[in-house]
Amino acid sequence: MKALLEASNFSGPASVWERNASARIGEVQLGFMDYPAQLPVVSKTRYPIASNTKLHVTIALYQLQERGLVNLSHSVADYLTQEDFVAFGLPNVTRYCPVVSGSTECQVITFIQLLSMSSCMTDTNLQFMPFPGSIGLYVGWVIQLPLSCTPGTIFYYSNPAFMLGSYFVQKFSGLSLEKYLKANIYDVLGMSNTYFDQYNGKFSMDPLRTREYYHYIDPDTKKTVSIGMCSSEYDLGSASGAGGIVSDQADEAILYFSLFNFSNRGKPLFTNPQSLLAIIKPRQVIVGTSYYGQGLFLIANSPTEAIPEIILYEGEIVCSHTMNYFYAKRDPQLLVQVWSAVQVAYVNATQLYDAMNAEQGNFMDVFGSWPHRASLGTLATSIAGLV
Repeated sequence: MKALLEASNFSGPASVWERNASARIGEVQLGFMDYPAQLPVVSKTRYPIASNTKLHVTIALYQLQERGLVNLSHSVADYLTQEDFVAFGLPNVTRYCPVVSGSTECQVITFIQLLSMSSCMTDTNLQFMPFPGSIGLYVGWVIQLPLSCTPGTIFYYSNPAFMLGSYFVQKFSGLSLEKYLKANIYDVLGMSNTYFDQYNGKFSMDPLRTREYYHYIDPDTKKTVSIGMCSSEYDLGSASGAGGIVSDQADEAILYFSLFNFSNRGKPLFTNPQSLLAIIKPRQVIVGTSYYGQGLFLIANSPTEAIPEIILYEGEIVCSHTMNYFYAKRDPQLLVQVWSAVQVAYVNATQLYDAMNAEQGNFMDVFGSWPHRASLGTLATSIAGLV
């Protein structure tokens, strides 16, 4: 396992769990959680888990449905009042009328469409977004954008859909997103290393949270050309329900083995077993046997399969990548986690120097044009093959 990761220039923690979150049968920690200070990655290093947050918000909304506070099959517009538009910074708006670009016809977006990546709410793909002070103010901006397609027709990956979802968690519960998730998920399961920090560490630093950086490797010599700082310019508060949570591998393992222990029928997070089945139902086909459920990617033999073969997510926010790869039908169940806060690019010193001095094109465009390390999903499946 270590040799496989080293050959891929991997930096970060990797874990393999079998049967439950108390049985970590393999683990490797490579590289540094803080490169300038030369602090090595440890098993308890915490990462922004990015889009893995979407499962947390999905759980929250199904819990609130079980309490009778929302029907997730209904239109989100039915639950918005003038008070909400004031919170959105849009006091003169009286109703939510999402329209496809070029049309004036109001479309209906249901909560299930929000959670299953079929709302068509236009993704912003921003690299820089300071937290404006409330999730509502951020939502007020994104809901003014035209839809990219007709809701319910295709798979369309939308972070704003889950930002709106997190606003509704706050609205229905009367709690902040952080307080709701802590009281109803993290404290229930004993996930003591998981939190939502909307100001992204600006008020208080987490000594176990990883720092993020770029690693430039010469593709011919395989030697390090340079290491650069990767700054989190997208505050976790702005990411909110789409990607704002910080956690460690052990806590995410607790969540996966607790929620997807199908003999427990969703308990203790759910009281109705249909809530769990709704989340893992293959809803939007992506390609072949790959589907999106609700807050989850799935690999299933057919859309009618009650329990998918594999449940997975690779979260990505700036340089933090967190892959959870769960073999749901395997006996015993297996979870492979491959997490990294290092973006690897293969580029020689001349190319790097030229890019630094070109004074044209922003950094992300230039960086994105270079070859990168293989995906963490590829590494996860290779590790599973060793078990």
